[in-house]
Formats: sequence, structure tokens, C-alpha cells
Amino acid sequence: MTGRRRLVGCMLAVVTLVMGGCQGGESFDGEGVSVLCETMFEADPSTRMGLPSVPTSGSTSLGTDSFVGITDEFGWYQYPSAKTSVTWTVQAEINLVVYACPVFGTSGLVPQSGAVFDFVCLL
Repeated sequence: MTGRRRLVGCMLAVVTLVMGGCQGGESFDGEGVSVLCETMFEADPSTRMGLPSVPTSGSTSLGTDSFVGITDEFGWYQYPSAKTSVTWTVQAEINLVVYACPVFGTSGLVPQSGAVFDFVCLL
């Protein structure tokens, strides 16, 4: 693999918003907003590892609610009292834990049942 192609592969990022459920890691409690930060290796995409100590933050589009936190040992940060039925913008600074990963950010409507913002860095 060339150096350029490897760099592009390291910078590839996957961001998903899961409504009322979860993918991998510890279970989602079904309330509020949760952030899941993971790495996945290009050679074995079936293996995801949660990233602890990732700074996360989020706020509603109306500015009526926000959070700042750090992921736990499984890569989760949960904010169960988050306002729902509103658009959230969430950011995870995975680059502070894994240098080859970018800062992740996305926005999405969080339904009343809650949502998981799942940030995955492909290495």
C-alpha cells in the first residue's frame, strides 16, 4: 500500500446516528443522547474497539440544551436527560486519543426515544 493511499485510509471516517438502539459496545439505555467513539481496522472491519477518554460535546440547534463530557472505558458518553425531538450537533475529538483520526462532528434529529451518535475511525 502506498503512503498516500495509507494516509487516505487512515483519515476515512464513518459517522452514524442510531435511533433508539446501539451498535457494539455497552448497551444504550434508550434515553437522551449517547456518544459512542470507536476505531475499526481496515484489515478486519468486523473488529470495533471503544475509545476511552475522548472529549465530547453537543448542543441543540436552538441552544436550549448542551453537554460536555468524556467517554468511559468502553467508549461511551451518555447524557440521559438530553432534550429530545430536536436537532443536536455533536462533536468527538478522537484525534486527541488517536492521532491518525480526525475530529468528528455531525448533526441529527434526536427522536423522543433517544439516539446514539456513533463515531468510527477507520485505521
